[in-house]
Parts: sequence; structure tokens; C-alpha cells
Amino acid sequence: MWKRIGLYAVSLTVFSTLCLAVLVTGCKKVAKSADKQTSPEEQRVKLTNPPGFGRSQDELHIAWAQLKENGKVVVVTDGKVDSTEYDAIGFILFSPDGKRVAFTAEVDSKWFMVVDGKAVLDFDDISLSCITFSPDNKHLAYVAIDNNNLKCFVLDGKEGTKYNGVNKPIFSKDSKHIAYSVMKGKKRLVSQCQAPSPIFQPIYLSMT
Repeated sequence: MWKRIGLYAVSLTVFSTLCLAVLVTGCKKVAKSADKQTSPEEQRVKLTNPPGFGRSQDELHIAWAQLKENGKVVVVTDGKVDSTEYDAIGFILFSPDGKRVAFTAEVDSKWFMVVDGKAVLDFDDISLSCITFSPDNKHLAYVAIDNNNLKCFVLDGKEGTKYNGVNKPIFSKDSKHIAYSVMKGKKRLVSQCQAPSPIFQPIYLSMT
């Protein structure tokens, strides 16, 4: 009897150890997968697996990137497929009222914004964290990056001056003014401009 109990205890211990090993291995795989999905490179480049996804503030509208059999990507908005094909889709954003859609897309290693179904300019990269609609839904602002890593503020498809750095623009509540900061060499300028012009007027200057 005691031999049976001892054998059972040993078997249980071995089984528990194996389960623990499987659990730990599985957790490591999940952690690696999570790290890979949330890495800056994955956020910047092809967000097609999982696809790019956007949802309106009132949660009544959704849009996502759908991978086709030919390897190209299309955008589906509220179940309606846009036939335009891209190499990759990044960030998808709805306007505050949910009636407009903007997203970053890549074709031939060039990134550009697509607003209301129309492509706007093209750059080497676009800062995904710096894309924003104005409160009145009429204006779209973002930060683009060229192959020399210089950045510029873009408002409604109009490109501003290039700088060493440009931070996310902020609209006033009436949507008539935009404030953002730029780096010019070692100087940081906090600036503002009036829509629809992307050219800013410095309002504060500091040394870093």
C-alpha cells in the first residue's frame, strides 16, 4: 500500500513539474509575442498582423486593415471595403464626430496619410503618436519624417518647415489655433499657427 502511495506521490510530483515547465515555457512565449507586438518597430511598420484598427469616439463606427491573398492590404470601414491596395496600413483614426477617417499607408517604402479616401503627400515615415483631428472635425494635423530624420508639421496636407524635432500638435477648442513645439538645433520653440496655414509663429524660446 505504501509503495503504491509513494509511487503515486512521485508520479504526481513529476506530473506537476512537467505542468509547471509547460506553463513557464508558455508564459515565455506569450511574453515574447507580446513584446514583439508592442515594440516600436511593430507600431511603426506593417500593422497588418494583427491589422490596424480604428474606432470612433461614440463607438458607432469601426475601420480595420484587411490582408488580401496577393499580400496587399485594403481598409474596411463599417463593413465597406475600399478597393485601393497598399503595402501596409498603420494608424487608423476617426474624426471626433465619426464621419471622417484618416490612416497612414505605405506603398513602395513611402508612407503617406489617406484622408477621406484621398492620399495626401508622401514621406519616409509618419509619427503615429502625432496624428490628430481638430475638435470641429475640419482639420487634420500630424508630424512627418524625411530620410534625414528631419521632421515637419503637416496641416490639411500642407507641409511646414523641417526641424530636428516636432512634438504632437494641440488644437484650441474652437479649432482655429494650433500649438506645438519644435527643436531647431539646441533650441526649443513653442509655437502656434492659425488654420489653415502650417507656418508657425514662435511664442516662446528656450535653451535645452
